[in-house]
Amino acid sequence: MKRIFILPLVCCAVFSMFLASCQEEKFPEIKETSFSVYAEDGSEPTSASLSYEGGVCFHLIVDAGQDWSVNLAPESDWIMINPSNGRKGLTDVYVSAGENTVKSERNAKVVFTCGDKTQTIDFVQDEFVEQTVQPEVVETVKADLL
Repeated sequence: MKRIFILPLVCCAVFSMFLASCQEEKFPEIKETSFSVYAEDGSEPTSASLSYEGGVCFHLIVDAGQDWSVNLAPESDWIMINPSNGRKGLTDVYVSAGENTVKSERNAKVVFTCGDKTQTIDFVQDEFVEQTVQPEVVETVKADLL
């Protein structure tokens, strides 16, 4: 008799657990709004200086909770950002520029955007510096031949 009474209770308990596990869980929707742009040293730069010689000049790390992009003003066409957009997570971003051949510095405002958050970095490329080459002085030694 005890077996007959216990068996339906065990079956009911197992069935109840099965039903409870199949119910839809209701959690609040989490919006990922984290967003930061870091330099290699871990700082969050607001400005950076680039050499007049150009090349790959600066390495950044974008840490975004959702898709992000970069906006440049039209007069900032001398600076290149690669990649210029990305997805959620960590992304290595490289800032490069061609050689500055004029005797004035160039400025670019780079705006990183992720959702409703922005981070601006002002880049300045140094002005062109003429390299003067000094002629090499070579001493000649006279030797008497026997």
